[in-house]
Amino acid sequence: MRARGQDPAAALAVARRGQLDSAYFLIRRAAVRQPDSAAVQFWLGEIAAFKARTSGVSIAGFTAARRSKVAFARAVALEPDNPDYLQGLAEFLAQAPGIVGGDRDSAVRLAERLRRVDAVRGALVLADIRRRGGSREHAAADSLVYALMVAYPEDRIAQGGAANYWARTGRPDRGAALYAKLVERDSTDVPARYGFARMLVAARRQPRLAQQHLQYVLAHAAALSSEGGAPSLPGRGYYFSPAGAWWRLGQAYRQLGLGDSARICYRRALALSPGMRQARMSLDSLE
Repeated sequence: MRARGQDPAAALAVARRGQLDSAYFLIRRAAVRQPDSAAVQFWLGEIAAFKARTSGVSIAGFTAARRSKVAFARAVALEPDNPDYLQGLAEFLAQAPGIVGGDRDSAVRLAERLRRVDAVRGALVLADIRRRGGSREHAAADSLVYALMVAYPEDRIAQGGAANYWARTGRPDRGAALYAKLVERDSTDVPARYGFARMLVAARRQPRLAQQHLQYVLAHAAALSSEGGAPSLPGRGYYFSPAGAWWRLGQAYRQLGLGDSARICYRRALALSPGMRQARMSLDSLE
C-alpha cells in the first residue's frame, strides 16, 4: 500500500480545500518517490501551474511554472497517447509566457496530435489556442467550435465544451442555450445543470432559474466531484467545487435582490474555501 503523500489524491484533496502550498509540497514529494508515474507527473504539472498563476510575477511563480512544464512533458513522455496529458501540456504551452517555457507553435502541434487521439477535446483545445492568437484568428477559432457543434450534436463533452468556449469569449448567452438543450435532454445531468446555472449567472439572466439549478447541483454534488475520475483544479477547463457553487448561488440571490440569502451563501463558500477571493469580495460588498 502506498504511503500517504505518495498518492496524488492526497494532494488533490488538500488543493480543493484551498491549501495550495500544502498540496504543492505533497505532490512534489509524490513525484520524487514515483518519478515514473505519469499520473503523479501530470498532477504535479496541474498543481504547479495553479501555484504559478496564484504566485504572480515572482521567483516562486517562475519556479513553479518551469516545474509544471517539466512535469507535463514527463507525463506525455511516459504515456504519449493519453489525452489528459496531451491537453495539459498543450494548454500550458499556449498560456505560459515564453520566459517560463510557453511556446504557441508547439501548443498547436500538440493540439493537432490530441485531435488524432480525441477529436472533440483536440478541437476545443485548438480553438482556445487560436482564440489567443489575435483578432485575425478569432474567426478560425469560432469556426472550429461551430463545426464541432454540428458534427457532434449528441455529445455532451462537445456541446458543453462549446458552451464554455462561448462563455470564455464573452458570449454566455450562446453557452446558456447549449446547456439548456443538454438539461432538456436529461434533467438529471448534474454537470449540465451546473453549466447552465453558471451561464445564467454570468449573463445576469433568469436568476430564479439559476437558483433552482444550483440548489439541485449542491444536493447532488457527489456526482460532480466523481465525474471523469480525479477532479480538475481551478483555472483549467471545466471545474466544479462546492464553494464555487455556493458563491454562484449567492450571486443568483443577489440578482434577485435577496441580500440576506446571498450573504449566507457567500459565508458557506468561505467556510469551504477560506481563500476564495470572489466570495470574500462579494461578502464585503454586501457588508
